[in-house]
Formats: sequence, C-alpha cells, structure tokens
Amino acid sequence: ACYVGAEVVTIHAPQRKRAEPLDQYLETQARFYREVGDYAQRKGVRIGLENTAGCYDDYVRLIKAITHPVIGATVDVGHCSFFDEVKSISDPNQRAVKLNDVIGQLVRDLGPRLCHFHLHNVRRQEQVDISKMTNHRWEPGSFIDHRCVPEGEIDFPRLFAAIKEIDYRGLFELDLEEPQMEEKAVRSAEYLGVLLKQGKRLP
Repeated sequence: ACYVGAEVVTIHAPQRKRAEPLDQYLETQARFYREVGDYAQRKGVRIGLENTAGCYDDYVRLIKAITHPVIGATVDVGHCSFFDEVKSISDPNQRAVKLNDVIGQLVRDLGPRLCHFHLHNVRRQEQVDISKMTNHRWEPGSFIDHRCVPEGEIDFPRLFAAIKEIDYRGLFELDLEEPQMEEKAVRSAEYLGVLLKQGKRLP
C-alpha cells in the first residue's frame, strides 16, 4: 500500500461469534489491531476497519477499543443494512427508516475515528434483476447492496448533512456492482458531486 501511495487500507472488521463474550472479543481484536496499527504507522498508512454485518454495538465498541492513531473506521453505508438491528426488521419500509437512522447514528458515534466511506445504495430485491448478478446469496426480501447512489433506500442528503456536522475530511469511494457499470458510476459521481458542492437536500 505504501509503495503505491495509498492513504488508507480497508480491512473487514471481524464479527464476534455468538458464544464469544464481548469483553474477550474486544480485548483480543484490539490487541491484534494495535499491532497492525504499529506496522501501518511505520509505513505511513492508515487502516480503516469496515463494517460488514453483525451487531452495531460490537462494531462501534471495537473501533473505540483499539485506540491507535492510525486505526479508524471505513463506513460502508450499504453494509449498514446487514447490521442485525436493521436486517431483523421484516417490513421493508420500516427497515429503510431504521437503516437511515443507523447510518446517521454511526457517523455521530464514530466521529473523528472515521477515515473512509464506501458509497453505494441498496434496493429492494424485487427491484433488482438478480439474474445479472454473479453473487446469488440473497434471501427473499433482502436489500441488495452496491447499487447506483441516487437509486435506492439510503438518504444520501441526510448522510452528507451528518458528515458535514462532524467536519469529516477523509476519503470517499464509489463501490458499485451494477451491470451498466460505467453509466451508473457516472450518474453516482455526478449526484455526489452536487451534494458535496451544495451541501443541501436534493429532490
């Protein structure tokens, strides 16, 4: 990473096993990632631990427990739909409300520990032609992630308002898996460009 001049390396944060005590999980993982952080610091690279699934509180507590100057959080906004507190909601409308609440809370909870965002949207399974996707892990009623930014359930103007509140100065990365990749990437980038420039809600 340092050879190519990367500022941040993202690693998927490990999920706690159901039988593993929270204190043990935090102690073990924090010790390991402090060692990773020492190496990354010598190389001039930051490490962002990315949320994938599992319990919201586990992820937030892990980030806060590591206490290393180059270890922070890579927030993947689409993956927030896989937090237990979100995906356990069966009604898709209520799940979408919870998803946006959780994203906003995550930004506020982690604040200065944020160093990287993966930006993509999620759509309801019936709105996506999954036959064109290589990954068929989806259960009925799932939110499908890695969709075009302005097309889906995530309220990006609300997200960027929260980001502005904490004066975030880190990186953003588009993280799409669309059949029309170039078209959707351009549309996403244009939409995000307006949000970054204007800092206000779009129609």
